[in-house]
Amino acid sequence: KPREYTQTSYDLSETPEAVVDKTFTKAHAGAMLGAFAAFGIQLLTKSLPLGALVGLMIMLAFGTFKFNNFDNTINNGIYMMGFIAFVMLIAAGYGSLLRETKGVEALVTASASILGDSKLMAAIVMLTLGLIITMGIGTSFGTMPILASIYVPLCLHLGFSPAATA
Repeated sequence: KPREYTQTSYDLSETPEAVVDKTFTKAHAGAMLGAFAAFGIQLLTKSLPLGALVGLMIMLAFGTFKFNNFDNTINNGIYMMGFIAFVMLIAAGYGSLLRETKGVEALVTASASILGDSKLMAAIVMLTLGLIITMGIGTSFGTMPILASIYVPLCLHLGFSPAATA
């Protein structure tokens, strides 16, 4: 079918600061107060669920999110935390498998003999390998346990300081 398109013009001279509303609203205050209250209640009562409930109720009272979207907000939060937990569980299992099979020691010894005494070359190789593994897995959450189980022993063997290792 023939279509009619409308021509829209935009003022590109307008800065992004003018487009974004930077006013501090009641919803922002509610989010901050809810977060601090959740943390404080958790520390005082040693109860994470009670702290979370108080924080959510404060945010709801201040209009940080609408009551109609309450179920959706909670479901999305649980989904996100569940996904992170699942990825971390798999990555921790893989890291544990690497440690239990003693494959890391052989890898560290072979890598150290190839890299020699050059800490600069070792750092470049580790950063490049970390980038490739992170891109391959697709998440930094899952990459950390895998890389830490290999890189920490390698850094110790090569004589890196604890700050450089971190």
